[in-house]
Amino acid sequence: MTHSDASGLGFEFYNKNKVAWFLTRWLVNIESLPKLGEEITIITTPKSFNNFYANREFEVYNSSSKLIITANTLWVFLDASTRKPKNIPEEVFRGYGLSDDGKKYFTKLEEIKPTAERDSEHSFRILRRDLDYNNHLNNSHYVSYGLETIPSHIQDGMQLKQIVVNYLQEAYLNESINVALKMGNGKEPVSCINTISRDEVELCRIKTNWISKLS
Repeated sequence: MTHSDASGLGFEFYNKNKVAWFLTRWLVNIESLPKLGEEITIITTPKSFNNFYANREFEVYNSSSKLIITANTLWVFLDASTRKPKNIPEEVFRGYGLSDDGKKYFTKLEEIKPTAERDSEHSFRILRRDLDYNNHLNNSHYVSYGLETIPSHIQDGMQLKQIVVNYLQEAYLNESINVALKMGNGKEPVSCINTISRDEVELCRIKTNWISKLS
């Protein structure tokens, strides 16, 4: 049973009230990655809210109970019929164990500034396997497309330390998307900025920060 189901806020609640959550930004900090086949523990906590925004945090622990990854996410509460933001009702934030004090901890996370500069561009076509439950491009695949454009000498020779994602629009089956890459100046952490677009309309911005691998 998920946290939402246990709180009485599962799919039935959202379908009945015609509301939904839209993931708009996230930030992941990586201390180290788990080994192949390693058992990990993931803890997620609703942290704060502000009007129609909410934060949910994640922690990943390795098999030795060491914290190796942290993440914070920004969600927008929507009227599913109009696709417009709607203030979070009290029954929802209290159902997740939050109070009015939760506003003190709210953060919108980093906004990645738009850039017209680019060092390379790649095109991808969205396949059925890339879709989520709502037939939109799955959130994780934006990052996968971005990582495909990062040069091998960075992916093989450096360690991914941080991922920042800003979602702007949705993408759908069979659409062709353009993934542009702008590289940093070479100083660590090396920043790579991806701009994902469809017909000049920006869909997503991604920033990955890389450092030298620890020996």
